[in-house]
Amino acid sequence: MKKLKIIKYIILTLCVITFIGLFLPYANATGEKLEYFKENQEETFVGYKKYQIKNKEMISISVAEFFRNYIYGIKIAKELEKTLDMELKGSTDDLEILAITIGVSVISLALLGIFIYLDKRKGIRFLSIILFLSSGFYNLYQKSSGYLATDDYGAGIGYHILKYAPLLIILILIFKKILSKFDKEVKEALEKEKTKKINEAEKAAKKAKREETLTNIKKYLKKLSIFDKEVKEPLEKGKTKKINEAEKAAKKAKREETLTNIKKYLKIIVKIIVIIILLSLVVIWLKGILTKEKKPEPVEEVRSNGPTTKKPDNTTEVIENTSFTNTSNNVEYRIVKVDNNPIIIGTNKNEEIVNIHILVQFFDEEDKSTSARTITYKSVPTGFEFASVLEGAPTDYKYFKAYVDVRSSREKDYVSGINITPIDKDNSIEVKIYNPEVSYYNYSTCITIVYYNENDPIKIDKQCGKFEKNSKETTVSFNKPDSSYTTYKLYKYYEK
Repeated sequence: MKKLKIIKYIILTLCVITFIGLFLPYANATGEKLEYFKENQEETFVGYKKYQIKNKEMISISVAEFFRNYIYGIKIAKELEKTLDMELKGSTDDLEILAITIGVSVISLALLGIFIYLDKRKGIRFLSIILFLSSGFYNLYQKSSGYLATDDYGAGIGYHILKYAPLLIILILIFKKILSKFDKEVKEALEKEKTKKINEAEKAAKKAKREETLTNIKKYLKKLSIFDKEVKEPLEKGKTKKINEAEKAAKKAKREETLTNIKKYLKIIVKIIVIIILLSLVVIWLKGILTKEKKPEPVEEVRSNGPTTKKPDNTTEVIENTSFTNTSNNVEYRIVKVDNNPIIIGTNKNEEIVNIHILVQFFDEEDKSTSARTITYKSVPTGFEFASVLEGAPTDYKYFKAYVDVRSSREKDYVSGINITPIDKDNSIEVKIYNPEVSYYNYSTCITIVYYNENDPIKIDKQCGKFEKNSKETTVSFNKPDSSYTTYKLYKYYEK
């Protein structure tokens, strides 16, 4: 029982370490990203109105700070939806999932500590599994698609604690189960040995009682003068023989008891040695992981803004309504004004299926963020071309900043299967659409058309196809612009 209590305190200690790990650095900026953050600590990394995150807060981020950032991102999206009176489609899905995952981990960790204190074994096992799965999912996301999937950030001590502490809790619970079963078997063996000795003692008592009866009979016979030498000698020999047999049985029982005690203590010593070896290996393993340093690799700093003159803080201002072209995270794009609205046109150069998220922030004369617009393209292939209007963007901004976030997608590419056929008419352009995956997640197939005068876009329009039941084909129509154009280009995608 004492050994099981020690294991209970070890699990409770790991819970406390895990809780502390939520506030320790989970991801640390490295390389040029770290240098940039240190040189521009007071600059806004991302923000809108009262929800502001500075560069200095992105140098070293804990899980608790990640949770705050996710909540800020969700609130910023809601504020933008109110301001623009439109829905920012899919912009907060990942943030909500990650915030819920952290919440589940914290709640399961707190309940696990309470159940350990109350010694509720089924609750401890259930909550340990929930903590292991939720923390494992969060670590897997960060390593595959999050901050730790890029060269800009390296794993901190908080990441290692969240990765190994729940795993150790599971392993210790398994070891505790094995140890409890082993103790039960030892206890049953000792009970059987005790019962055997009690039975032997009862037999010895009955035997002694019979001998005592014989002795009394001898006394009465002697008193009656019937007990003579011929009768006495055999009885004495029999008595001596029985005494010798009793002494031999007593010595044998003592030897067996000594051997049983030696076996019991040897088993306890072996278990203690095994526990010490396992804990030593775990400590050496964790020490090697925590002391391993990640060499900073050269990274490309992505800063996409408007053209023309450079400010001292390396921010590019937009002074004229001209186009701006840049390449970020293997996404080539340009931003240009059409009908007094900024539009973004680009191509995915990544050699895998990715999710692309573009955030454009607009700043006033006092370098304060006045508005932001987001565009998201999910599960797009290499060579995917896109064009979108940044609707509701202010017309009196001083300059803007564009941020491009690219993450690997585990979903299938549904864009490449869409086939479009344009038909040029007198005053319009009709586009026939064939989409074999028309029912995919209730997404609509949309076509964006951009009219060009030479290489300059002069008009943009978008139509989404409405498919009849059990049909995979439909047609959309675009009115031609009043002004002259030299060519046009069609862009296909799907959206909710």
